[in-house]
Amino acid sequence: MNLLYGNGEVVLESNTEVVGLQIHFMGKINIESKLPDTFNIILANGKILIYSMDLSVIPEILFTYNGAMKITQCIASDNQGKSVAISSINNNLGFWTKTNGTWDTGSTWDSYAGGYRVGNKVLRQKNNIPKMEKGTKRVKQTTRSGGGY
Repeated sequence: MNLLYGNGEVVLESNTEVVGLQIHFMGKINIESKLPDTFNIILANGKILIYSMDLSVIPEILFTYNGAMKITQCIASDNQGKSVAISSINNNLGFWTKTNGTWDTGSTWDSYAGGYRVGNKVLRQKNNIPKMEKGTKRVKQTTRSGGGY
């Protein structure tokens, strides 16, 4: 199974079993989820977590992004918690597709360079870590013992 990214879009190709996904990446991005409301997508500290509490299979189109992203690792699991083999492929770095099928002898190597950035440079990544609600304070419990054994 492949996780395709580049050109501002991330797609999980032919998914029939993945219900949880953890993506590790380098760079700064801002994302817009394309998932149904039943799915959670969390972006923070170079990781993206995608899951549904009812263990639904993740749809094909995950999210769109703006900024620079290079996926370094991807971890996927099925509804039994077993690991699913997945590879990440950057569609934006297809240098040879820029030649239109013929070799252009008048061009330079620099004209075939691809990149990881889509759109404008992201100055500040908008993390969306869920906030913890403040509960009651934890009281330290001390126990007193009457002595030794």
